[in-house]
Amino acid sequence: MAKTANLRKYILIFFIANLVGSIIIGTIFAFFKLGGTTVAGFGVLFAASYVTVRKFIMDNARPPNKSEKIKLIIYSLISRWLTSLFLLSAFLFIYSMSYQKQLWILRSAFPIHTILLGIAFDLIISVLVLWLSYDFMARKPHKEQK
Repeated sequence: MAKTANLRKYILIFFIANLVGSIIIGTIFAFFKLGGTTVAGFGVLFAASYVTVRKFIMDNARPPNKSEKIKLIIYSLISRWLTSLFLLSAFLFIYSMSYQKQLWILRSAFPIHTILLGIAFDLIISVLVLWLSYDFMARKPHKEQK
C-alpha cells in the first residue's frame, strides 16, 4: 500500500501562497490602474500550486500519489474560493457601502445563468491548472532531484 502524507501543511502553504500572490497582484493592478484579468488569477493559482508541490516533493522525496493529488486539488479549490471570499469581504469592508452598491448593480445587470456559467468556467480552468501542477509538473521537479 502506498504511503500517504499529511496534507494539512501543504494546504496551508497553498493558502498562504495564494493569499500573498493575490494581494500582490491586486496591489499592482490597483497601483497602475490596470483592469482586472482572470489570467493573472490563474497565474497566481499556478504559482501557489507549484510552490506547494515543490515543498511536497522536497519533504517526501516523491511526487504526490493519486489519492493525494485528488485531495490536494479539492482542498486547493476550497482554499482558493475561501481566499477570494476573504479578499472580497475585506475589500468591501475597507471601501464602504459605495462599492457594495456598485456590486449589487453589477449583479443585477447580469442574469444568474451568466454568473453561474462564469463560475463553472472558472472551476473547470482551476481544476485543469491544479491538475497540471500537482500531476504533470510534479513529475518534472522529482526527476530533477534524482
